[in-house]
Amino acid sequence: MLEPSKAAGLVGAVWLAASACGPREREEASAADPVSPKEVEVWSGQSKGGSDVVVCREAYATMGYRLTAALNLFEARTRWATGVDLGGDELSVDAKVRLLLDRIATHDSARGEKYQGWFETFWSEADLLPAHRLPNVADEGQVSLAGPDCDLQQVALRQDPLPADGKRYVISKVLWDQLDRNSQAATVLNELIFRDAQETGEAVKSEESRRYGATAIGNRFTAFKETP
Repeated sequence: MLEPSKAAGLVGAVWLAASACGPREREEASAADPVSPKEVEVWSGQSKGGSDVVVCREAYATMGYRLTAALNLFEARTRWATGVDLGGDELSVDAKVRLLLDRIATHDSARGEKYQGWFETFWSEADLLPAHRLPNVADEGQVSLAGPDCDLQQVALRQDPLPADGKRYVISKVLWDQLDRNSQAATVLNELIFRDAQETGEAVKSEESRRYGATAIGNRFTAFKETP
């Protein structure tokens, strides 16, 4: 079980209801993979961190989960139990991201303003690769996939050092196109939160970033309290 105090380093807050989880090893290739390694080239740049999606076999969808979903959104439902509240289907991805960032700004104005500034340049700094598999960055920490029929795939990476073309974020378009708007917005959110955690030295693993993101995804900041 995670100690609630472990959340304080990242967000200056204490999670009031930590939940048990178990480690999950990534399976690089499986029957669940939507991207065949024979069909795509493996990207070979330099990265510091990134975001994952959960890819489930079709039978698992009968339990109410999408076949492909952002990991932080998946964990919001299955691990942190914050739920998902990202507005209606009529909202665009950008509108959903701004909804999330507004919630963060209400909880932590300085952090929210920083993320809102980063989001203004996100798409101009993003490179959607149409035919590349992104290699795993072992930055997940503990992961709970709630069953044996789901695996992880890398959907986004943040390049470090920043390349000359200014493309800070690399996104696998093959996986991106399989996500609904909620998961796309959740992926963008994770890139912003995890970038902050790494640049400030607060975290090298994405686990607490995903946990904080899940709180925004479920609109549950009332479950946090400020640490003295």
